[in-house]
Amino acid sequence: MTGKEIEPGIYVSSQIALDDLPSLAAAGITLVICNRPDGEDRMQPTAAETAQAAESLGLGFLHLPISALHEITRRPRLEELAQAIAANSGHVLAYCRSGARSAALLAAKQVAIDGVPVEHAVRRLKAIGYDLPALKPVLAALAAKAGCARD
Repeated sequence: MTGKEIEPGIYVSSQIALDDLPSLAAAGITLVICNRPDGEDRMQPTAAETAQAAESLGLGFLHLPISALHEITRRPRLEELAQAIAANSGHVLAYCRSGARSAALLAAKQVAIDGVPVEHAVRRLKAIGYDLPALKPVLAALAAKAGCARD
């Protein structure tokens, strides 16, 4: 499986190519989430191209672009992400340029929607290779706003 497992059955990765989709489907991915804005890089396929290729293989596709860290705290975005994951019957792969934004968004969902303690979310990110010191205060503020435990 390409990607790093952030929680059971949910993976994050760097940019995927359209040619990667068949192997992702074969590995059990049933939902692909793109966290890159279109046009971020000239070489990346557009969300529409990726959606069409994914859907032709029977995969779900969700485009939740993130261009700045503060965007991960938007409650409607977190709810849309949580609903898409909950409605999915297989594995999920979220990707962006390096995987860091996708990992941050999923950690925000864990904290704000799932009630995961901030320290646990941060430790899990670090364990899979994403040391994002600026994220901890963002997650703590999100947890406080959601009424969740901070540590």
